[in-house]
Amino acid sequence: MITTTLTSTVYINEVMPVAGRIDWDKDGVAEPGDAWVELYNPTDEALSLEWWVLEVEGIEQYGYRFPPATVIQPQGYLVITSEEAELPFVEGRLRLRHDAVLFDAVELLVLEADRSLSRDAAGEWQEGWLPTLGTHNLPPAAAGRAR
Repeated sequence: MITTTLTSTVYINEVMPVAGRIDWDKDGVAEPGDAWVELYNPTDEALSLEWWVLEVEGIEQYGYRFPPATVIQPQGYLVITSEEAELPFVEGRLRLRHDAVLFDAVELLVLEADRSLSRDAAGEWQEGWLPTLGTHNLPPAAAGRAR
């Protein structure tokens, strides 16, 4: 598994690679395209993601270029579904880059449905945590108390 240093700008915070029974995108249907990636902006300023790319590198390389005017708010989260990005989030290396600069990367894993690959408070990747869509990640014991 790749562990990267958290940057002072946007980074990959959580990946939920296999959607199961939960309708994560709230469209009325739980489906494979509900898998998602969550980005986080730790800064005190809104940041534009125009021209940024989220890509999965594996046997083939897939990429999603963020649309113009895509902004991530200060201390904010931005979620991109597999269906929206037309990207598979189950294998390969997920990378976030702007032009030739790689800002973050993580090796994707196939997890149990509706479980996530999450960064802990130290920035290390943890497997199989309960997803915390749009909020800070919680270890399993804390997530159970929060529900």
